[in-house]
Amino acid sequence: MIGTGDRMETKDKVYSVLRSSWSAYGRAPTLHELKVRTGRDLPALRQALKDLRDDGLVQWKAGGGAESIRLTGKTPRDEFSEERSGRGGIQYWTDY
Repeated sequence: MIGTGDRMETKDKVYSVLRSSWSAYGRAPTLHELKVRTGRDLPALRQALKDLRDDGLVQWKAGGGAESIRLTGKTPRDEFSEERSGRGGIQYWTDY
């Protein structure tokens, strides 16, 4: 069973690999490449891709393989920095 934290980490890792692949090679990675580069199994990758699609960060052709994945250009929400900005960050070092 995948916990929420693991699921978020997988989604972030998959998105990072997708962006790197598009930047370096001008294409989406194959499922095999995603498995190797993320260290995740197929069910976790499928869920991460669905989550990324639900977030509006990726899209693909119905019935298309992983090679049909396209980045939408939408900027992902950085929950870590949003959470951290309210609880210290650089302000901690300047105020204390």
